[in-house]
Amino acid sequence: MNRNDEQLISSFMKANKQELADNGFSRRVMRKLPVSAKVWSDILTAVCVILICILLVVFDGFNVIFQSIREVIQNQSMEIMNSNLQTLLVAFATLSFLCIRSVWTIKE
Repeated sequence: MNRNDEQLISSFMKANKQELADNGFSRRVMRKLPVSAKVWSDILTAVCVILICILLVVFDGFNVIFQSIREVIQNQSMEIMNSNLQTLLVAFATLSFLCIRSVWTIKE
């Protein structure tokens, strides 16, 4: 379809638009829909959250999580320092140069 056809269809649809009276139909449909699925979903979510909290406390899960995060950060920082020290220094020098240059070129 070309642009003219689209405009003709659009103007026809706007001119012949008919609004149907709702008469409370939408409200009645919404009342008849089953709410049990939502209720069961909310109950299951609450049970799972409570169960997870209990398991974290019983098995000292918070400590395990924090130790794991700390070990990952330490291992990654040591890996960066050991293997990529030269790359890190070049990146630091480049960023320092760019920062100093941008400070000098700021117009007051």
